[in-house]
Amino acid sequence: MSKLTNMASYLADHAAVLADELVEFSLKQITIEIPEAMIERSREVHQSFFLFFGEAILEKNETLMLEKFKKWNQTYSENEQMLYDQVSSLVKPFAENRLYFNRKVTSISFIHELSTEETVEVNNRLNYLLDTRLSLSILAYERYKNEINRQNRKEIIELAAPVVPLQHDIAILPLVGSIDHERAEHIMTIAVPKISSLDIDCLIIDFSGIHKIDTEVASHIFTITSVLDLLGINVNITGLRPEIAQSIVLSDIKFSGLKTYSTVKQAIDTWTKAVRL
Repeated sequence: MSKLTNMASYLADHAAVLADELVEFSLKQITIEIPEAMIERSREVHQSFFLFFGEAILEKNETLMLEKFKKWNQTYSENEQMLYDQVSSLVKPFAENRLYFNRKVTSISFIHELSTEETVEVNNRLNYLLDTRLSLSILAYERYKNEINRQNRKEIIELAAPVVPLQHDIAILPLVGSIDHERAEHIMTIAVPKISSLDIDCLIIDFSGIHKIDTEVASHIFTITSVLDLLGINVNITGLRPEIAQSIVLSDIKFSGLKTYSTVKQAIDTWTKAVRL
């Protein structure tokens, strides 16, 4: 049996002890409070890592070893999401933990009388696995943050185009901020069906909160008014800023058939008087 094989067997036999020592060291480097369940989970993960590392130092095919490690990492990374919001506190001690790993593995290499070349190769493989795990964790964190941002944007879009009933036959759709294609699409697919279900006769689309709108999106918004008209809903426009109105005119968007008012109050008063007649 080769010395490298003996070392691999040692790592497997002492994986639990090595994991406990590493976790105790790591906890001293972290400034945030870690739940006990997470600490125990960390022991399990590091024990499994030492077991895998024992196999990895014997694997001659680096590509195959990397594929196996990615599968291993996927198995043991599902709980990391719980700490993503504190990722900086976890990444900060990486250098210290990596140095601890290297010193521990180097010590074990000396105990098993590995040659200098073998010791260097073992440490290179260790660092490669540690760097790979860090890279995979960062990529997973980016996916997590992107998903959070997507969900937040979805919520903002929904909140930014609420349909608010004012009285039994009239509602208002206040537009706030900048209107882009995504928000315009939301109004068409979500807001319009909601409007049609309210059983109203008049909808006021208020532009007073709009800071920016490009001509293509403006055209899309005014197309929505045509859809509502087909549904028998009278659409009134209020709060058009001069610069937005000018942009719409210059874009040759046809909205001459729509009733426009300076304020929401004017639109409501006019509609109320018309209904009474």
